[in-house]
Amino acid sequence: KACTYKTQEGNAMLTVYSGRKIYEHPEDSYEMTYRFEIVRQDDKQLSLRLHADQGPVGTSNYLIELDAVPIAEGTLLQIHSSYQPSWLSSMLASTYLSTVGSGKVGFSRIEQDGELRPIRGIKGVIERNVMRYQIAIDAFLNNQSLPESSRHEATLASWFKQNESYPQLHEMDEAEYLEIKREEWNNQQQLQRGIDEGLKLVENP
Repeated sequence: KACTYKTQEGNAMLTVYSGRKIYEHPEDSYEMTYRFEIVRQDDKQLSLRLHADQGPVGTSNYLIELDAVPIAEGTLLQIHSSYQPSWLSSMLASTYLSTVGSGKVGFSRIEQDGELRPIRGIKGVIERNVMRYQIAIDAFLNNQSLPESSRHEATLASWFKQNESYPQLHEMDEAEYLEIKREEWNNQQQLQRGIDEGLKLVENP
């Protein structure tokens, strides 16, 4: 829904607002603050780590690790993501997978009753999310050469086009998606401006 950054007591902090696929104002979404660390940065490797102690509905110990290394073809990127679920989050996930999410499938196929069928359940959720993340990274990088004024809109359009090429990932039509993301982008800019102006007031009393 939004993402902001600031420096707090010498630490780089990244606040992520996440929620449902429909439009949500940041105040109505889950707010999580990660500590951002550069573990290694040189000609051979870039390693970043983000860690959050607490998450929604009792979840904890969120960790995102990114490693990038140069190879002959370009850059090899590896991302590791993990968290500690809670009893409530596990129950909510089970309820979702047995109701509105029961018909959703992933990309792998497993053998059932002598036939290969698309994978479902939590593994299907993971596969769909991983594909969305890959598409997001690809869309972002492929539009960096554009002027900043048109870069965000082009990235949204690119992401949606790639996402729709996989039936498993379809959620809504393009007009609805773009309207939601434009509103959320505006919310993010307002949040970040408020943080920046607040920091300036502290720095220049």
